[in-house]
Amino acid sequence: MKSIVRWLAALGLMGGTLLGSLVPTLPASALSEEEVLEKLATIPVFTITNNDGAFFLDAVPNAQNQSQPQQFVRVFFDLEDAKQAAEDIASQRPDLEDELRVTLTSMADIYMMEQEFDTEDANPETAGEDNESLEFAYIPPREEMNAAVSLLQEQERTSDLIEVEGQNGEIVYIFPGVPLFAATVGDGENQRYLSIQRNGEAFVPLFFDRDDLNDAIQQADLGEPVNTQVLQLETLIDRMILEDGNDAAYEQLVLIPTRESAQLMENVIQEMQDRSGNGTPVEPPAATPEN
Repeated sequence: MKSIVRWLAALGLMGGTLLGSLVPTLPASALSEEEVLEKLATIPVFTITNNDGAFFLDAVPNAQNQSQPQQFVRVFFDLEDAKQAAEDIASQRPDLEDELRVTLTSMADIYMMEQEFDTEDANPETAGEDNESLEFAYIPPREEMNAAVSLLQEQERTSDLIEVEGQNGEIVYIFPGVPLFAATVGDGENQRYLSIQRNGEAFVPLFFDRDDLNDAIQQADLGEPVNTQVLQLETLIDRMILEDGNDAAYEQLVLIPTRESAQLMENVIQEMQDRSGNGTPVEPPAATPEN
């Protein structure tokens, strides 16, 4: 999986980095790609496109090929962040103002596109050609990034963070990806992940919003020690597919989007169903940037 790490490295902003597992105490077990896509399909993300749906591409210098900049598609996990980015582009490129739009899609669609580009890059028939490569840079909400950094600092796990130099020369820590938040209950050998019951089955929720996790903990009223864990989405997806193992423990994981994103996705799905039921062709939904 790609992440903001590649983008920071390309921009020369990344200093010494030591990435830990960022998926603590999860059992080893593999899922099929279809099962992973099913989990990712409920996660709304946003990209900047033109009116025809083509991605707006960012470009940064390519350390390996100076004549061919590295191109990026920014994938936002917050609608307002995507709108602001589109407005920033329009302010710098007024000729594009009427062409830019913020388009809603799912993490599953982005993952499939990313895999297609990885396959093309690995194709020996095209290796060495001057083909433009494309990366996907995930941009999580700044508030959740800050929450992840604060949590890891409290847990003395700064080795799991990226060190960059701030404007005044100070060291600034950045979380190396999209943070997910989970809770463990109990201590020592009795420690286990907080689970929820649905249709008689237990599921482990992983939240994109730390406040949503805190609300779930308060509602649970567990009466046992509770610890908040921060995980990395990109690492988790890789492990769900690549881990060795024969059990289905990863099937218990449920990704919980932010309440705002979940409501937006629900509204869009309902709108598409209504339009389809009325015989109206269903087009990919988009949220246009505000002026």
